[in-house]
Amino acid sequence: MRREYDPERGSWLRKHQTKLGWLAVAGVVAGYDLFCDKGQTLSEGFDRARETKSGKIMTALGALVIVGHLFRVQRKLGIEWADPLHYPAMLKESN
Repeated sequence: MRREYDPERGSWLRKHQTKLGWLAVAGVVAGYDLFCDKGQTLSEGFDRARETKSGKIMTALGALVIVGHLFRVQRKLGIEWADPLHYPAMLKESN
């Protein structure tokens, strides 16, 4: 049986796990950009992806999915199924 999250209980790690998650994301991006070959940073790859019409559409859709997820737009509209980034959390909640 899973307990609900209570920020007043638990270890420092448990209280700050979302902050650590964001630090991990930033660390992976920075680490990749630091060690990748010249011209292969994630930003440069994004620029190359936007050079075609289909690439512009796909990157715009990807950005909308990410921004919608972070601002919980789909949840507020009652269409959580339209948020593919929320699927892992939905699976976790169902177990």
